[in-house]
Amino acid sequence: TPTAADAKGVGPAVPTSLPGIDVKAALDRIGGNSSLMHKLLLEFHRDHAADAAAIRSALEQGERQAAQRITHALKGLAGSLGAAQLHLAAAALDTALRVDQGGAEAERTHVPDLLATLTRNFAAVMDGLATLAASSVAPTAASVPGAVADMAHLAALIDALAKLLAKNSPNAEPRAVALRDCLAAGRIRNLADTLVSQIEVFAFDKATHSLDQIKAALKEET
Repeated sequence: TPTAADAKGVGPAVPTSLPGIDVKAALDRIGGNSSLMHKLLLEFHRDHAADAAAIRSALEQGERQAAQRITHALKGLAGSLGAAQLHLAAAALDTALRVDQGGAEAERTHVPDLLATLTRNFAAVMDGLATLAASSVAPTAASVPGAVADMAHLAALIDALAKLLAKNSPNAEPRAVALRDCLAAGRIRNLADTLVSQIEVFAFDKATHSLDQIKAALKEET
């Protein structure tokens, strides 16, 4: 499979074309690091493959707020990963669900159609990522010699993540995952796991504190 140019990082590079994903646009957001993009896509496939089903289940149970939270997070992730159509579909459903919580009947009638559109686009993206996951096994940071050697890249990730956390942006999650995947197993990696978990539940203040701990710990080791 042809792969995008990978001047940075180690490990498998992301294919130049994936269903539902603008690979070039996504690579531009992370400085052209194709192996990092490969990891982010596999993380998305692993951690969010059930999102569409979870949204549908929440709606069927009348849990509109829960459905909206999942949709909102999916919207941010899809945008960060270059899944433009999925991002737009999630944004439309997110808006409708927020309006719906205010009791707008006109918007409520559109929710099933918007969910169907999201589900269709979600399936296209996930099918492509399933093929990617099946065809390659991304190496973990612990298995890559010198995984934290590129301190300049690590510092850039931390700086970008800090800015996103300051804005309470759900787009912080893929950056946090990228940071975690650059760290070998150990105390700092554990801190990064906590950081990702905090962002997933929108605990941005706690996540900022965790990021500060990570920065301090890295400073101690260099």
